[in-house]
Amino acid sequence: MDAEKRYWREIYDAAASRFEEDWRVGRWVSPIYYSMVCERLDSLFTPLEGRGLRVLDVCCGSGTLLETLCGRGFKAVGLDCSRGVLQRLKSHPARRGLAVVQADAVSPPFADASFDVVVSIGMLQCLENTRDYLAELGRLLAPRQGRLVLLFSPCAWLVNRRRNRALRQGMSDMTHYRLHRPERIVADLRSLGFADVRASSLVYVFYVPLLRPLLRFMNRHMTQSRFLAPFATSTIIIATKTSREE
Repeated sequence: MDAEKRYWREIYDAAASRFEEDWRVGRWVSPIYYSMVCERLDSLFTPLEGRGLRVLDVCCGSGTLLETLCGRGFKAVGLDCSRGVLQRLKSHPARRGLAVVQADAVSPPFADASFDVVVSIGMLQCLENTRDYLAELGRLLAPRQGRLVLLFSPCAWLVNRRRNRALRQGMSDMTHYRLHRPERIVADLRSLGFADVRASSLVYVFYVPLLRPLLRFMNRHMTQSRFLAPFATSTIIIATKTSREE
């Protein structure tokens, strides 16, 4: 195992006992922001219910999304590299029977075209080379109908400001946290044989409670606005696999 993979496994093993009952680690994520993410994911998955689709939740964490998907009739499998995180998942009474695999997300142990939908939340920030990772996710998807859902923090002003402040304060951990521009991820997906690639933004200012109603309205009605994109705290990209990567 290379140093980078070892680093992330150790980080999440150490954080496993602090996992809350969602995919958050620590206390920095506001419940309001979390509810916005859930609302967006719900809008994506509701039209797919009732088809018995096979879904892979990459970096499934403590299993909140995985439990929801299984409860809605999806044939969902979770994957995570952290033994500690998966032990945390299995200790939850409602999640003990969920299908999970401990493995490296960059080398998932599944055959080609094993899934109809692959969801990746937060993984891109852990990678320097995202194209190889996206190609591997594409390999797992059924051609011409497989759907990929990515959620990550973009290389935007607000997020970069927080990252640079942490670096100035001597937080060496942040050197492993990479930020990627959505337009580059979109370009990579298209070059890998994905079509109908759509990117939208989630905007949230954590410490301005009075702005929350406005931000919720913006996230519901203006998520693809070019004006909002530079200030996005999260980006969601949906893409459809049309052919196998070359």
